[in-house]
Amino acid sequence: MNVPKEFWVSHLLDLLLQEITQLIAREPEQEARDYDYVRSLLLKRFKLTPEKFRLLFVTHQKSSDKTWRDFYQEVQTFFNGWIEGLDVKTFDKLRDLMIADQMKKRAPVEFKERHLDQRSATRRQRAPLCPSINFSAPLNYC
Repeated sequence: MNVPKEFWVSHLLDLLLQEITQLIAREPEQEARDYDYVRSLLLKRFKLTPEKFRLLFVTHQKSSDKTWRDFYQEVQTFFNGWIEGLDVKTFDKLRDLMIADQMKKRAPVEFKERHLDQRSATRRQRAPLCPSINFSAPLNYC
C-alpha cells in the first residue's frame, strides 16, 4: 500500500486508542496533521528513546502468529528508531555505533563508565579518552 505522507496521520488515527487520538487532537490543527510532528509526540509520550529502540531491536523475537515479513518489518522499525534517534546518517557513524554497542556488551562496568558513556558516542571522540585502545584489535584496557 503506497499512501502519500500527507494522509499518514489520518490513517494512523484509525489504529490508535481513543486516549492517544485525544492527545493528538489537543495539538494545533497544522501540527496534528504533520506526521513527523505526531510521530515525535508519540515517541515522547511513550518514552521511546534510542536506547529503548536498541533494546527492542536486539531482544525482539518472532511470535508464532506473525509472518516472517511481519517480523522483518518490526525489527526494521526498531532498528530505524534506534539509528534515527541518534542521528546516524553515514556508514561510519553506523559502524561506530555497532562497534560501541558490542563493546558495551563485553566490557567490564568500570571500563563502560569511563569510556563508553553517552558523551563519547563515536570512535573518534572515544579515542582521545583512551589512546591505548586500538579499536580494530581486541579490547585493551587504558
